[in-house]
Amino acid sequence: MESETFSHPVIVEYLNTHFYAVKFDAEYTKPITFRGVTYTNDGAGQRRSPHGFALAILQGRLSFPSVAFFDEQLHLITSLPGFRNPARMEPLLVFINDNIFETNPNLDAFMETFSGRVGR
Repeated sequence: MESETFSHPVIVEYLNTHFYAVKFDAEYTKPITFRGVTYTNDGAGQRRSPHGFALAILQGRLSFPSVAFFDEQLHLITSLPGFRNPARMEPLLVFINDNIFETNPNLDAFMETFSGRVGR
């Protein structure tokens, strides 16, 4: 996703304008303290050992790549597994940024009617 989705000009512009994007290596080995909780990688040094923070934000559903969204108070809004190309990422970003998920939690229905800038 880094080379295709997160380098697309429309996605880059939208992320830079509306989000604080953070890339996290789910196999990171050092402890992380987030919202007062310290997460560790209990299998650090073992092959493909997931970090506790990745397990927490992905709610135990490890899938690479994945994206997670937090609100301004750093509460998890959602995490979604799987690759998303720019045409599938743009409506997701709007869905989260415009808080559409609060009144219409059906992302798939929103995506069916979404008309964005990617691919124009």
